[in-house]
Amino acid sequence: MRLNHSAPGVADPTGRAGRTRGATLSGAAAALLLAFLPVVGGAGAPASARPMSARPVSSVALGVVVTAVQTDSGAVGDVQVSSDGVQFATGLPSGLFDSYGALIPNGSMRASLWIRNPSDQPAVVRVSLRSGAGATAGLNDYLTLRVSTLADPSVPAVSVAGDAECAVLAPVQSLAAGATLRADLTIGMMDVTGLTAQNESADLGIVIALRDAVAGPFSHSACDDDGLLVTVLGVSPAAPAALPGTGTDLPVPALLGGGLLLGLGAVLVRRRRPDRSEP
Repeated sequence: MRLNHSAPGVADPTGRAGRTRGATLSGAAAALLLAFLPVVGGAGAPASARPMSARPVSSVALGVVVTAVQTDSGAVGDVQVSSDGVQFATGLPSGLFDSYGALIPNGSMRASLWIRNPSDQPAVVRVSLRSGAGATAGLNDYLTLRVSTLADPSVPAVSVAGDAECAVLAPVQSLAAGATLRADLTIGMMDVTGLTAQNESADLGIVIALRDAVAGPFSHSACDDDGLLVTVLGVSPAAPAALPGTGTDLPVPALLGGGLLLGLGAVLVRRRRPDRSEP
């Protein structure tokens, strides 16, 4: 009986062994918890133990993708134009010189065109030449087109010949967000005879290309420009036997007046001539 009673007292009379084992188990559990916290949560680990590349790499990759898309497109919206500087739209209702009448040899016509950047970012603009399907090489060889701006008023005229397609009419110019650029267009005809380029027409236009200023320069050839086509000289239906595009039409009023005078003269001569049937 004594042995059975005294065995627990001899083994651990104060209970320290149980407390020691409990402390050991608690320490082991805490160590395991600290070891697994970075794996489970990702945020509880010390700064030195966190992955260093996940978030920065994602941010850099996103920036590269966005920059590449902006550089490839270069688009800033549709350019707007106006023939009076007040009403702007993405095109003109008619040709720029349609209301100016006929272009005569050794003559010229001048009109103004306002170009607006409707976007909220700076852009660059380039103006180049285009020939329409209704143009004929014979008349184009005797025409010139000049586009001048306040920034570069001394731009020389460009001959509107067959090899001048896509010719750059004015140097590339900067256009701030919402800003407007005024361009003066002068079309002229060389001093040719009235029989030169008869029954031929001119169908000329310009392409206005607007590009993001930070998207890089325009391509080498203006034929690759994607912009707004503005008609400068359009083909209008000509009357039969007229001379379209040269400023030489048939003098219909003079012909009618001459016919009336001839008819009136014949009547007067007939009245003044004595009637031979009278005695």
